[in-house]
Amino acid sequence: MWQVPASRLIFRSGPGLVSCDRDGSVASVVHADQPDLNYLSGATVTNLRVDGRPVGRVAPEVLADVDEVEFVYTYPGVLRLVVRHTFAAGWGIRMVFMSLSATPQTVDEAEFLLRPQGGCVAWALAAGVRAMYSIAPATGTGAVLGGLLRLGSVERATDSGLELARFELEPQARYVVQTQWDWYATPRTFGQLGYPETPRSLFLFSGQSVQLEVDDDVAVLAPSDLETSQRDGRLDVLSDISGTYPMELRSARGTTTFDLQWVEPVEELLRSLTDQALFGPRAASGVIKLAGVADALIVQHALALARIDDPDEAADALDLFTARLGGADRLSPLETAYLCREYDRNGDLDQLRLAADAVLCQSSIVPGLGIAATQLCVGLMVSGHPVGPVMSHLLQLIVGLEAGDEQLPSAAALSPAAAALELIAVTSAGPGASGATQSTIEVAPRIAALGLHLGAGLKGRALSPLPVADLSHLIAVFGLLPDGLSAQLEDIWGCSAHVLASRARPELVARLAGLPIGDAHAWLVLALQTD
Repeated sequence: MWQVPASRLIFRSGPGLVSCDRDGSVASVVHADQPDLNYLSGATVTNLRVDGRPVGRVAPEVLADVDEVEFVYTYPGVLRLVVRHTFAAGWGIRMVFMSLSATPQTVDEAEFLLRPQGGCVAWALAAGVRAMYSIAPATGTGAVLGGLLRLGSVERATDSGLELARFELEPQARYVVQTQWDWYATPRTFGQLGYPETPRSLFLFSGQSVQLEVDDDVAVLAPSDLETSQRDGRLDVLSDISGTYPMELRSARGTTTFDLQWVEPVEELLRSLTDQALFGPRAASGVIKLAGVADALIVQHALALARIDDPDEAADALDLFTARLGGADRLSPLETAYLCREYDRNGDLDQLRLAADAVLCQSSIVPGLGIAATQLCVGLMVSGHPVGPVMSHLLQLIVGLEAGDEQLPSAAALSPAAAALELIAVTSAGPGASGATQSTIEVAPRIAALGLHLGAGLKGRALSPLPVADLSHLIAVFGLLPDGLSAQLEDIWGCSAHVLASRARPELVARLAGLPIGDAHAWLVLALQTD
């Protein structure tokens, strides 16, 4: 190896290129199929803290060869850090911490900096000695950059990288962390390399069990509150009580650790929210004034299931809310969906006609319009009215949309993209979609792009979580998809869109805990009605 004077070094990694700066950081990682899309920068160690004191950054010595580069950071009297990138087989990153102290040291913090770039979506599992990290183009098409932890231990994954677990360094000793990166055709291809002893999802509903593949020589440490059974290489873990429970699996490789969170079932959440929605101010007539459409949808749902002690009082509250709604040109899609459900409850055709007028008044694609239109078309067909005018109007709204026109560079673009998918799904295979009122726009690319924000079948969690209302809306949209469309991504994700949405729902309930009733709750109720 030799010292390199160039300001930037570029190495080939399979069908991609990795560019490194002289300060030791990765400037860009690109794939030949999308050379203008930078997947990742960083890939260096930062936020180093030893024995409780921060260690300032120093300029590295740079040594390179044709298929590797080494960055050597020396902190006199503390430690030497060697970060080596190798490209002979994929892209390997080896970080070696070597003590330069005459006394034992504790490395309290060290972060492996990873910065997914704009136009990409990152997902990660951090479970001690088991960690995996993926970056995919936000369009849902193109190669996935995936990294696996081979040596060392990771405490958590954040939007800035992987935080290494605390470790001790004896005098002259060393500690090694190694990751291996490569390109994968689909999330499913990368996910198949995942660790069978880690859970598919970190969130579950109370009473739901999780199955882990665990060898008999693995020591399982679980809280006594959990029910566990281990047999024939499989560990079943169950809790009937909501809460977060730490799990440890100790083996010769090290300790795999993760938290499992059980949450109350959706219907239990809605039952408590019904009481909250009905505990509001009253009109001069004594009738409860519901605070908003989300409250009304919750009460409406509970009334339909006969879960309210005083159904007459709840019905009066809904009637008052309906009377306070504006004209068709002022109704939101959530209020339109509410009116369709009111027609189901009381058979009032005027409410169905108002809902139809509201849909026909819409001049743009907005979240919830497809869900509302679905419920409207069902109501129209049940009442013997034509759905053609509604479907034709929806088709006019999506004129000009072409598969792949939404690049989803960030979560900010997610809501309109999900709204577009609603309408395309309804006009492709929803109630009343046929012949001249049937959309021919390809749906799979849009589902693929949106599914990345629910993990695309991978283990772990989002590094930049969606706002809770957007998450709830996306789950509802995926639930709206007909079975045929839902199954289109199985070869890419390893599961259908419906399964992906169902896995995300316990996390949604966990994030809703303690929040005031709002749009996220409304989407949750509507998702139950479209399942």
